[in-house]
Amino acid sequence: MSGFNTLINIFICEDSIDGIFTAIYMAWEEGTSHTDISCIFDAKNSNYSFFETYTYVKADYNISNKVIRSIQQKLGDYVYSIIFRVINSNEPSKASVVYHSLQKLFKHGKEYINNIHDKFCSFYIKSSCVCTLWISADCVNTTSKFLMKLRFIGR
Repeated sequence: MSGFNTLINIFICEDSIDGIFTAIYMAWEEGTSHTDISCIFDAKNSNYSFFETYTYVKADYNISNKVIRSIQQKLGDYVYSIIFRVINSNEPSKASVVYHSLQKLFKHGKEYINNIHDKFCSFYIKSSCVCTLWISADCVNTTSKFLMKLRFIGR
């Protein structure tokens, strides 16, 4: 019955790299698994839930840089560049995707970003390979097959 009493804390941030990384830092500070992050796209038309608490986070450049440094030092520039592209996308759930995937990447290592069976990391593969049309051979082996098909169709 204790599962019914568990509130999820949603960190609400502005739709910017500093806003999202500041919210990620604040969520990590809370140190609970019952957290999520959401960007403010339209505050007037947002849906709220009785089973969630909301913490509004003001973007902080210095805190954001701490998160960026941690990503670059522990996961590398390649992973950071993928995360940066996702944050700059128009995907409404991007803050949540970045937050949850960073949790897994810090736990399992930078190679985990290629895990197509993880719902958060597979988002990176889709967004970096298909949505942005910036296809990288490092995404998955199927990407090179996809490129070959594109070249063949184009001729």
